[in-house]
Amino acid sequence: GTSAWMNESKQVELVIDQWLPAPANLTIGKANATRTNGTVNVTWESSDNAGFYRVYRTNDRFRPLYEWEQVGPDRYVTYLTDTPPLSAENHTYYYQVRAIKGDAWSCVSTMAAFHRFSFTYNTDIRNDNWVALSMVSSYKNASDIVNDIEGGLGPGTNQYIAAIAKWDPAIQGTTDSFSYSTAGPVALRGWKGGYDFPINPGDGITILLSNRTLIPWSWNAAGTDLRCTKDFAYNIDKPNDNWISIPWTGIYIKASDIVLDIEGGLGPGTNISIAAVGKWDADLQGVGESFSYNAPAQRWGGDDFTINPGDGITILLSGNTPSFSWEMRLL
Repeated sequence: GTSAWMNESKQVELVIDQWLPAPANLTIGKANATRTNGTVNVTWESSDNAGFYRVYRTNDRFRPLYEWEQVGPDRYVTYLTDTPPLSAENHTYYYQVRAIKGDAWSCVSTMAAFHRFSFTYNTDIRNDNWVALSMVSSYKNASDIVNDIEGGLGPGTNQYIAAIAKWDPAIQGTTDSFSYSTAGPVALRGWKGGYDFPINPGDGITILLSNRTLIPWSWNAAGTDLRCTKDFAYNIDKPNDNWISIPWTGIYIKASDIVLDIEGGLGPGTNISIAAVGKWDADLQGVGESFSYNAPAQRWGGDDFTINPGDGITILLSGNTPSFSWEMRLL
């Protein structure tokens, strides 16, 4: 078939052929495991019948593809090394790849992302930082995050962080925790507290900052996403927060997008499964913005906040249904 690839000055007809499949298994990773490394390796599987590949990059995943910039010349290999211009304003870059042969173009691949987290130590309150990781990354266990940020697990590797933990909705707290131990002689200290728990797609993760770095610092992370289903169960005897990771390449721009996807609307009766969506505020050490169902008004209201890649998001259950599953959708 054909598709119109539009811009302000011209229309280009692209021949999209089923015999030229999109590049599969797009992956992304940092060129080396250091906290601020800004170079990524993007790889993909070869596509049958492909003549070459074209890699695209953007800092806005919702832009139409014709507004994405091409990264370097066309590729005759299935990998690319790139250093995107990350900054305070542009803290996430996305990549897609397509195969081309003659006048035939494949559909684009799935999407990969490179994101910069920013942290600041609070001198007068706690220092939890609920974050969202991509669904597929090199961070399989808590120690992978520590190694990436601190460069090791031994003595003195608590310059930036002191612990990593995972949310457990059944107890409304963290049961899995991996922490730096300061017990004993300096030579014997290191990441020995708790256990090196596995990180699953969609898990809510908090990073506890160390008081050894008081100035703002950043951490660059990379990953791709897959369709992830989260299961929720209402607690009848305790609160019902659910800290989770929202996919970096998902369809969700605003809190209302989550509500619409779960409840199907924002009007009367659209609190069958959930009652509120909130975003973590590290400065407050709590939920800073919240979008919730107003029972008297029979509609959703409050702050319909923006969801950025990496934001820690909690979903408060309503109790109108004992359990449900939600499949998070990707672009």
